[in-house]
Amino acid sequence: METELDLRRRSFWARVELVTSGCWEWRGGTRKNGYGSFAIRKLDGVWTQTTSHRWAFVDQGGVIPDGYEVDHLCRNRPCVRPDHLEAVTLQENRRRRDTGYAPSVDRSPRPVPAFGPLPPLHGPERRKNRSKSLRKKHSDPPAWCVNGHEYAKVGWRSNGRNRLCGGCQDARTAAKRKGGAHGTETHCPRQHEYSKDNTRVRIRNGTTSRECKKCVRDRNRAAARRRAELRRAAA
Repeated sequence: METELDLRRRSFWARVELVTSGCWEWRGGTRKNGYGSFAIRKLDGVWTQTTSHRWAFVDQGGVIPDGYEVDHLCRNRPCVRPDHLEAVTLQENRRRRDTGYAPSVDRSPRPVPAFGPLPPLHGPERRKNRSKSLRKKHSDPPAWCVNGHEYAKVGWRSNGRNRLCGGCQDARTAAKRKGGAHGTETHCPRQHEYSKDNTRVRIRNGTTSRECKKCVRDRNRAAARRRAELRRAAA
C-alpha cells in the first residue's frame, strides 16, 4: 500500500521536467522570487510550504545542516536537480550572489525520478476521484462534532463555503432568541452561563465580542488530543 510519503514523492516528481540545459525544472507553483513552492505536512499534522529545490535535495539523499541554505550552482531557480544544488551557509550563499559565482555543472541529460502519473486534473475521471475523496473524508470518524452532536442525527448546514454542524447552528439560533438582541445572550450555544468568571471579552478591529471560557478550554483540549494522536501515528 502506498504511504503518504510515496504519495508526496509521486505528486512532486510528476511536476518536474527535464529541459535542454540539463536542469530538472519545477512546473508547479512558484513564489514571487522564482523559487518553486511545495506543500508538506509536519509531524503535528499542520501543512506548511517549503521550496521545491530544498525538498528535492533532501528527497534525493542530500543533507542540510541547521542554519544552512540550498544554493543553485546552475543559477536556475526552478531547477531541482540534486547535483545542481549544494547546502551552504547563509554567508556563503550571499557571497556567491554578490560575486556572481557560477561554477560549471553537469549538463548531461539525466531522467527525472518517476513514481507514476498523477490523477487527471480535468474531465470526468478527475471529478470521479474527487467525489470518492469527499465521500471518504465525510464518512471517516469522528462522527460527532467538538460540541458532542452526532452528525447522523443533527445533519449538516452550509454557509456557502463549508459544511457546518446542524446541532451547533440550531443551538446558536436558540441562544440568540433566548437572549433577545445579538450580544445580550445569557448563555453560550452549549448552555454555559455567561457569568463574570466564565466570560472573556475580545476586541478585534474595533468590534467587541464575548467568548465562553469553558467552550474555549474544551476546544483547546480536543485540539491537543488530535495533535497527540497524529504524533503517535507518525512515530
